[in-house]
Amino acid sequence: MKTTRRARQLVFTAAFVPALSLALSGAASAQTPVSPITFTAGSLHFTLGGYVKLDMIHDFDAIGSTDSFDPRTIPVDGREGTNTRIHARQTRLSLGIVGPAEGRDLRLYLEGDFYGTSNAFRLRQAYGQYGVLLAGQTWSTFMDDQNIPPTIDFESPLAAPNLRQGLLRLSTGLSKATELAFGIEESDPEILLPLGVDGKGKAGGRVKFLESTRGDGHYDKVSLFLDNLSIPTGVTPWRNGVLITCAPDILYAEDTDGDCKAD
Repeated sequence: MKTTRRARQLVFTAAFVPALSLALSGAASAQTPVSPITFTAGSLHFTLGGYVKLDMIHDFDAIGSTDSFDPRTIPVDGREGTNTRIHARQTRLSLGIVGPAEGRDLRLYLEGDFYGTSNAFRLRQAYGQYGVLLAGQTWSTFMDDQNIPPTIDFESPLAAPNLRQGLLRLSTGLSKATELAFGIEESDPEILLPLGVDGKGKAGGRVKFLESTRGDGHYDKVSLFLDNLSIPTGVTPWRNGVLITCAPDILYAEDTDGDCKAD
């Protein structure tokens, strides 16, 4: 059992691996242990994979993501709240099949967990690979799944395009550390725009000013600095104010009278 505390979140994780994991090259994430069960039927080689994982999570402060750690869901309005969750949704099952076809290996891979609605089984990956050609549902060509670091709690870097979708991909190795890939992917992925300032789906955003009035390093006061922006994506201090990236514009905003609001 391992314990971690991150951003005032306590996570207990117990992972039970009854000699089940994935051995199919390139199909497992960094979180998958290596203890495969394999067997052969004729010319086909089968690999059973997976693990059972129990998460016991306690949040000491309010957060919107109760089953995983997503700092984007931490409220900044000073509200209080705790949460305790016990679940095994990250429990994972997988099946790999490798067999010869016209002088090459044909690889088939299925993987799922229980992050579906009401803990239902959810398909994560289902694809076939023949030589340089891959077809099916797997990680987007725009991300490197082998670069995802192992974590105790279920999370990933916020800047990563964490997306699995239907695609057709050609890839070839240029060296031991370099691969070149071309992909045709699902043209309508599930990309959700923020609800906006009206809460009705209109794209928009706000910039807020956070303060620690007690001097303890924890923000306990929030002021609306700037409103009615078209999806701001970055804020950085500059001169007496801030620069705000708000495609296709870069805006400058400054508080000239000390009321924590842009003038």
